[in-house]
Amino acid sequence: MTMTRLLISAGLILMGLGRETARADVRLEDIKARVAAANPELRAARFMIAEAQGRHLGAGRLMNPEIEVKGEHMTEGKEGAWGAGIMQKFPVTARLRLEKAVTAAQIAAAEAEVADKLRMLTAEAESMAVKILAMRSQIEIAKNQATLADKMAEVATAKAAANESALEAAQMRLEAKQVRTSIRRMESEIAGMTELLKPMLGMRPNESLGLSGSLPSPQTPKARQPSDNRPDIEAARQRLTAAEQAILLAKAKKWDDVSGGIMVERERRMDMPEGLMDETMVGFRFSIPLPFWNKNQGEIAESTAMHGRAQAELEAVRIKANAEAEAARRQMRGLFFAWSESSGELHPLAKEQWTLMREAYSNNKAGLLDVLRARDRLLMVEMSTVEVLREFHLARIKWKAALGEPNTQAK
Repeated sequence: MTMTRLLISAGLILMGLGRETARADVRLEDIKARVAAANPELRAARFMIAEAQGRHLGAGRLMNPEIEVKGEHMTEGKEGAWGAGIMQKFPVTARLRLEKAVTAAQIAAAEAEVADKLRMLTAEAESMAVKILAMRSQIEIAKNQATLADKMAEVATAKAAANESALEAAQMRLEAKQVRTSIRRMESEIAGMTELLKPMLGMRPNESLGLSGSLPSPQTPKARQPSDNRPDIEAARQRLTAAEQAILLAKAKKWDDVSGGIMVERERRMDMPEGLMDETMVGFRFSIPLPFWNKNQGEIAESTAMHGRAQAELEAVRIKANAEAEAARRQMRGLFFAWSESSGELHPLAKEQWTLMREAYSNNKAGLLDVLRARDRLLMVEMSTVEVLREFHLARIKWKAALGEPNTQAK
């Protein structure tokens, strides 16, 4: 029995380890599909569509029929009567059709709102992934710098062995140590950002996320304007359609439903000299409400105001979308030229200066301070180039989101 328990415990431990080591490798261009399939916020937002569909299911239906029953009996004698009937209300306007039209537009608006939620969540997740990839590039730069510092420390140590000062070797080892400390800091930041990215992709804390790929070289964007297919614009358009139908519905409600039905009555009366006689009557009832006191003015005024607000919101969303797209495009354009200058001009010059200083230091033609300055300039240029590339891709994500399109350039 003890051995059985041990085997069961070992199996559970192995299963737990298997869950902890589950790994998902994700590329930047795959993020939208992952968000659409597994993001918990998006899964919750999709219930808005089901709610709107439920309202649509219950709209545009006749009221339930009513059964009327009555009975009468004289307190003295045997005279009395009873009756039964069924009544049904019917609209005299297009109220039922308009109710369906309003809820149908609400379904379309809910679908657009869910698509807009996907657009925003995708942009957020892609931005986080871009920051992670950029920091990985900076870590690689820092590792190269640490390796170069180690080599310079070896050169300085060799010079110190030739009865020269050992301070320069210690200084270079300190520089390498500082760079590696910076690497550990960046790695901890990547770990934190990765944990924030996992729930966006529908992953659990015990799952491992591997982000593959790198940031491609930027390209100059073309001037484009968002179309009405952008989800938040589409949602505003559908809300405007619902408001238009709501005005017609409010006006249709000015006339209440008419009522009609069939009645059957049976009476027992005293008819002298014959005595008690039974009579049966079959007939119908019909009532028409008149809009004298309540013409539904309040709902009509409210619907008209809602229509005006929906129209203003649609215009505001369009203006905002155009501004977002143009602002992101201008930012991308400026960052593209900054990246081109940094990677095409500054980086080769800084690298050449660093190489020359290393050779001069090895030949005792330059001091340690000159070498450190050249190394710092090269590191600053390389780090700055990655930062500009990161900001370009963050702006590109904003631009594609403003256009209502996925970020498809990243590889």
